Amino acid sequence: MVTIYDIAKHCNCAPSTVSKVLNGYEGITPSTKEKVKKAIKELNYIPNVGAISLSKAKSHNIGILSYYDSNISTLNHAFFVDISHHFQDALNAKKYDILFVSRNVLGKEETYYRNAKSRNIAGVLLYGDMNQKEMIEMMEGDVPCVSFDYLGDLPVSSVSSDNAKLMEDLTEYVLENGHTNIAYISGGKTSAVSDVRYMAFYNTLKRHNIPWDESRYYESKFKDEESMRALVKNILTSVNRPTVIMCQDDYDAATAIQVINEMGLRCPEDVSVTGFDGVEISKYTSPVLTTAKQDSEKIGQALSDLLLEKLNNSSTSIKRIVIPGTIVKGKSVYNLKK
Repeated sequence: MVTIYDIAKHCNCAPSTVSKVLNGYEGITPSTKEKVKKAIKELNYIPNVGAISLSKAKSHNIGILSYYDSNISTLNHAFFVDISHHFQDALNAKKYDILFVSRNVLGKEETYYRNAKSRNIAGVLLYGDMNQKEMIEMMEGDVPCVSFDYLGDLPVSSVSSDNAKLMEDLTEYVLENGHTNIAYISGGKTSAVSDVRYMAFYNTLKRHNIPWDESRYYESKFKDEESMRALVKNILTSVNRPTVIMCQDDYDAATAIQVINEMGLRCPEDVSVTGFDGVEISKYTSPVLTTAKQDSEKIGQALSDLLLEKLNNSSTSIKRIVIPGTIVKGKSVYNLKK
């Protein structure tokens, strides 16, 4: 990695001069400033804003990077906030501070990786779409990373819920209550986790010899209430209206219940609803939501353990940890066998 000493040597000046240019001090001649800035660009130097004093002390900064695309962050979703809370508690106990990784490097927009390097971040927790270019750059870089729900091929340790078992158990519960006319709303087949859940749902139906109509498969956008409302209205007005809507998360499920009521129908008597995640909102829907609850506390703790292990031993093997969840049997699934 290029340091200010490399820049100083390249420019035949003192390291303190380079530091002053980086930090905007007055008293540096325009020609020296220009020479230093040119060297910074040519040598692809990433300024370390956490090391202005030139200290070489071990960093205790841990970053959280949440990214789907430029307009979406997982950190406005209660489930990811819960995980982050438990992750932070575990690391704070070990004297680490938590920072949020952005694109800002000394007032300029850069990549997330360059931000992490510039702030001397020791390690990063990743949430979101791991197929995005900038997420891949982070995982392939030299900043230790762990991720939630990463199922890809890059050598990055991750923690996931047992998504297949949770969806299997949730589907079994729906079937036990007599529902076979099901609308299934996914987060999209391009998402590895969504694909795992959908296949668990599909295979459970197949095991019970229940035919599946692919036209009952729908996709919703992450945390987009407006498009979800339109989707539920479409489902409810379709021919042979389903008796249950299985949603990708609790937010979508809460929206579905609201739309059902607005259309003069009853949940669960006319249309049942299930969610996924088990976040706080699931306790306050009317009726109380039946959902697959992921264990955010154990997930957060496992992520912190993995990252600490990586920080203490860079050669540690890649691990994929699976955390069990539970089915919360609320009041939103009607028993058609009554």
